[in-house]
Amino acid sequence: MRLSTVRIIVGVTCTLATAAMIVSAILSHIGAVVTFGIVAAVTIVALMAATTTVRAETALKRGDAKILSDELEDSIAHITASGSVEEAKVREIVRLAVKLGSAIGPQ
Repeated sequence: MRLSTVRIIVGVTCTLATAAMIVSAILSHIGAVVTFGIVAAVTIVALMAATTTVRAETALKRGDAKILSDELEDSIAHITASGSVEEAKVREIVRLAVKLGSAIGPQ
């Protein structure tokens, strides 16, 4: 299941749980209010866990950052040695630089 699907499910569940809490509070069913609040909280925690898991699986490792930085240096050397700049090569360098910056993160 995609993370965007989980987000939609959690959003719908929290919206319905909030509406149910309001109706239950108006009807003075405090147990139902607490139950729907717990349901909303559990779905939010599930979304947080799913987001953390997906980000951990897609994060670059330190070895990958070294490989990307080597590729970036090779690309720069190739462009400067050729004497002419091709748009495709510049785009490749930018993509590699973005991946490298994401891997290193804030210092």
